[in-house]
Amino acid sequence: MNYFTKYALIFAFSTSLFAAKEVQVGAYQFPPFYISKNGKKSGLVYEVIKELNKVQSEYRFKIVETSARRRYRDFTTKRFDLILFESPKWGWEERGIKYDMTPSFLKGGEKFIAKKDKNRTHAYLRDLKKKSILLYDGYHYGFLDFDIDQKYDAKLIYTNSHEGNILSVLKGRGDIAVVTESYLTQFLEDNKNLKDKLIISTHYDQEYSHRALVTQDSIITSEKFYHFLKLIKDRPCCRQFSNL
Repeated sequence: MNYFTKYALIFAFSTSLFAAKEVQVGAYQFPPFYISKNGKKSGLVYEVIKELNKVQSEYRFKIVETSARRRYRDFTTKRFDLILFESPKWGWEERGIKYDMTPSFLKGGEKFIAKKDKNRTHAYLRDLKKKSILLYDGYHYGFLDFDIDQKYDAKLIYTNSHEGNILSVLKGRGDIAVVTESYLTQFLEDNKNLKDKLIISTHYDQEYSHRALVTQDSIITSEKFYHFLKLIKDRPCCRQFSNL
């Protein structure tokens, strides 16, 4: 390859990057979807964004960090253009927020767990009243009617760690925890010695269908974004996506 050809390729590549429209993608701390720790980012949102930037050059997707509680305000003030792995019933509809959305592309759910005890059966996980229940702050739960401020006849303990909630249950610092099934599966794969110490519910607190919510005047449409998701469905990070 001669000097002129190399220069032309470099110029074309840099020009395509310069011309790419930047799309801001909201992400908040919630394993396994997004983890930001000690300056290092990981999780499914991070992996999806990396792959989207590889398969096309029209847009440049960039993560903008928010929080579970702040994401509604940041969405309506256009701090970001879209947010991944959401459901309209998680506070969006009740706030009257206007959005466009993609079809569902990932199924999921939440499970109840408790420390195994000879006197406990799965029925223990169905009667939540009067118990101490560990929850992830800012998240919406079925047994609370998806209302983040819902009162309930139990001691609700909000934290910022799925792992911490699981370990607290094992140490007797809470009766029950509600944990994202995908996180729980990975945690028990990494900590096989703990699986027999837990009761895991056969029922869900909720089952959901993840979508991307897009601001109505976003630089990218929900249809186009969904098209790009289809382009990465066979990548290692995204083989669990359904209906694409």
